Amino acid sequence: MESIKAFLENLYIDEKKKILLAVSGGVDSVVMLDALYNLTTLYPIDLAIAHFNHQIRGAASDADEK
Repeated sequence: MESIKAFLENLYIDEKKKILLAVSGGVDSVVMLDALYNLTTLYPIDLAIAHFNHQIRGAASDADEK
């Protein structure tokens, strides 16, 4: 979490920024989304989420998409 906070502190100055997250539904994507969402209370960011199906886990990837 500290490395994400450091990244946001270097990226954001005063104005509200939008971040588009490409989320597949896998554990790593969900953790990224959760971490950034929790930081929206500390930083002026607006999150948008786009689903990305890597199609590498077959039916599981398709289920995540649905």
